[in-house]
Amino acid sequence: MSIEETDIFDLMDVPVEDITVEQKKEPKYEVPAVREYDGKDFLRVRQSYQLSQSKFAALLGVKRNTLSGYENEAKPPSTIAKRMLGIIEEHPDFIRTFYIQKLED
Repeated sequence: MSIEETDIFDLMDVPVEDITVEQKKEPKYEVPAVREYDGKDFLRVRQSYQLSQSKFAALLGVKRNTLSGYENEAKPPSTIAKRMLGIIEEHPDFIRTFYIQKLED
């Protein structure tokens, strides 16, 4: 029998009958749903950190013009930007300590 004709289970030395589907395992970490933020939320959080649009945009991972569009409600925030805003809002000490200091250097 050539390799092309070999069944994958023959290579594994496991009879097909012995293979079972494992029961669903509990996740080790549950990712929360993305909160709904609008442009006013981006402006509020940015002002609470007293950052320019350029620096806050860098913290979010977007361009300054994109952040401006969010804040002016000219464009809806992306899901990843909303997720980042949630992280920034929920962990102010971490953000101030590790990220804002680097932005100001």
